[in-house]
Amino acid sequence: GVAGDLRIPARCVAMHPQPDRDVAVGWRSPIQGRVSIRARVAMGDAHGGNGIEWSVVADTKTHRSVLAQGEIGPGGSQTIPSDAAAGKRLEASVASGDMVSLVVGAKAGDQTCDTTIVELAISDNETGGRTWDLTREVVDSIHAGNPHADAAGNPAVWQFYSQPAAENKTAIRPD
Repeated sequence: GVAGDLRIPARCVAMHPQPDRDVAVGWRSPIQGRVSIRARVAMGDAHGGNGIEWSVVADTKTHRSVLAQGEIGPGGSQTIPSDAAAGKRLEASVASGDMVSLVVGAKAGDQTCDTTIVELAISDNETGGRTWDLTREVVDSIHAGNPHADAAGNPAVWQFYSQPAAENKTAIRPD
């Protein structure tokens, strides 16, 4: 594809995978309970490349579970879960310290135009439970460090990381 149509909106979070490394943003749970997960991936370049692969994964101390996965083509975008408008929810049970991540990987062959705009929000399913929103909580204070505290001051809730690109995406855990 032809490169050169990269458009990154103001006040967003974007990541770019490498041929041999997937990139991810993780939310380390400060709570124990059931959470709902909403995410979105959108290609920053409308014309170049061949798209990306994405997954939403949950890591406990002992294993990784793939909660959802898919791919988008050049210029594409996807809301996760895709049927959220119909009231469907992507949920997981978490313990304090577990991590829910949105992982972005290059499709085989071309990663030059794979800058991906990402959104991730995690909501506590308890009545009156709070919502953690990556963009809202990180954009204005990205230089505060990685890992990054949440809006309530819980340390190390948001974490950007990379991992080896792997055929079996369930076998890799973040540090």
